[in-house]
Amino acid sequence: MKHDRTHPPGAASTPLSLPRLGRPVLSLWDAVGQALAIAPVFNIAVVLPLVVGASGVATPFTIILATLSMLCVRWVMTVYARRYVGAGGVYDYVRHISPSLALFTACLYFAGVLVLSAAGGYAFIGLLCVQFLPPVFGVTIPWWVFACLAALLVFLFHLFGSGYVTRVRLLFTALAVLPILFLSLTIIIHGGDAGNTLLALLPLNTPAHALLQGTLIAMALFVGIEATPAVSEEVKDARKIIPKATGIALYGVAFLYLLVTYASSIGFGLDHVGRWITDTTPLMTLALRYVGGWFTIFIEFALMLNALTAVSAFTSVIAKGTFALARHGFLPSVFGRTTHFRSWSVIPLLGNLGVLCCALLMIIVFTAANIDPLLGFGIMATWGILLVMTTYLILALAAIPLLMHSATRWWHWGCLVVALVMPFLVLYGSMVPFPFWPANIALYGAFLTAAAAIIWISLLHMFRPERLRAAAEPYAWENNLDEELEQA
Repeated sequence: MKHDRTHPPGAASTPLSLPRLGRPVLSLWDAVGQALAIAPVFNIAVVLPLVVGASGVATPFTIILATLSMLCVRWVMTVYARRYVGAGGVYDYVRHISPSLALFTACLYFAGVLVLSAAGGYAFIGLLCVQFLPPVFGVTIPWWVFACLAALLVFLFHLFGSGYVTRVRLLFTALAVLPILFLSLTIIIHGGDAGNTLLALLPLNTPAHALLQGTLIAMALFVGIEATPAVSEEVKDARKIIPKATGIALYGVAFLYLLVTYASSIGFGLDHVGRWITDTTPLMTLALRYVGGWFTIFIEFALMLNALTAVSAFTSVIAKGTFALARHGFLPSVFGRTTHFRSWSVIPLLGNLGVLCCALLMIIVFTAANIDPLLGFGIMATWGILLVMTTYLILALAAIPLLMHSATRWWHWGCLVVALVMPFLVLYGSMVPFPFWPANIALYGAFLTAAAAIIWISLLHMFRPERLRAAAEPYAWENNLDEELEQA
């Protein structure tokens, strides 16, 4: 007997007649544009130096290990993507298994990407703009002005709808990657400090604990891959397109990370790895040495452009996620209202407006409290990554019943174990030993987010249990995607 792909085997299925977010007209490359929440250039500049500090000369090898780990996480996401479709992304994946767990996951994930983008991302963009743009008439414009302008720009940008936004993200990411590719290839062609060597790809007597620590940190380089299913309701043949898009994005950025780390390794020299470890801006150092001072402006512009694409992608996730929650009655119905651009692109307006308001509020808080924007970004980014890693862990746990009720090969369970263990180790390493102030703010924030989610779900169980029961059912259109595509 063939089981319903959108519902766990053995469960009763009563399709829900709820509105769909748009029509299935987007392509594979639109889905890849959503997957670019990964922000590879931003990660190379900000996260990669942390990996280098942990694993040193073995950084290229840890990139390979982190890629293999994330391939297992991506495989777990594919297990869901081939069964379920929904603008809520991780929420719509888990709700078929447990609506309560799905709401908990949604709270953690949407809060995580909110603090990553609206709270931390715009502060960092504002700081970049201050460094990138010269003073006007001798007056230095404060960072918060640029941060507010960036938040407003992203809000207006999203009014054009997913079809336009995802393609512009693709263009901006390509433009941002070009200077990084040029610098890396220039170093490799020049032979770096002492010539090209495959030794740069080997661990070279690096202790196992350093390799593990570097690998765990390097997993943050791929945060954003889980944002891809946010466009699944608007994509043609989503059950095939979403897995392909995550694969293209993951393999593409992994290749870029490996290329950059190899070029950086030989650029500083295997015998001078200490310089690489202690350099807080290695891209700028390498650009000055191998290209020239004039090239650093392209690196700065690429970083700023890629940061904008990242906050844009996460804004889309939050807007569509609030739409999905409102559709099931978990948020006020006003969050489920949409507007249109050019008759086909559907926009969850209030979700986008909510992200803008949160961004402006956090910018005001940072400014009024005189918080260093770089410190604020670091705290918020750590907070967000902790919540995203917890989301990965929940997705892996919730996938166990799906694997138990389907034809499973032995290596599927191996992937699942890796997808469980690696996020758990990231979370464990963040808490043990417990960090000091102000680094522990991120942990307290993650704990408070989880506590708020538990309280909210408990109240729903007490006062609106029927909504939780209904949330487990598939959408009426979820089993008829091909028919809807023909009618579109």
